[in-house]
Amino acid sequence: ELTSQEPADLRRQLRFLLEDLHIPYNHKHNLGDVEKIRRAFVHMRAWEAYMAGIGGLVASAFELKDPIKTDPVLQNKITMIPGTRSISAATHDQKNTATPEDAMADGATLLVIGRQVTESDNPAEAMKQVVEEMQRGLDRRTK
Repeated sequence: ELTSQEPADLRRQLRFLLEDLHIPYNHKHNLGDVEKIRRAFVHMRAWEAYMAGIGGLVASAFELKDPIKTDPVLQNKITMIPGTRSISAATHDQKNTATPEDAMADGATLLVIGRQVTESDNPAEAMKQVVEEMQRGLDRRTK
């Protein structure tokens, strides 16, 4: 997951990519906005998966809307989004979380939802809340 990587690591990867493409790299270059670099890497890796025949992608919610769902070829791929949880749920060790509603509204196909339900005092009620949020997201997607 690229959104978990530190900016220095992303810049280092970009430098290696430029070298592989035989594009001169100078340490004085301003490699620009880290988020643009991150989106470019996500887009490149998603296309590599597509070209390899992989039917779906695992991506953070921050990678879903842009660049994946904005690409006409990738937008119909199955997308699994880890780290989804309701606003009221603890984030635990997840760095990049989204609500089930937002993830579904942005085009997610599958959500990974764990501790919010499994560690709840009332798992059935916790799951009901998640499903309601997912439905609101689907309703927003179709508007």
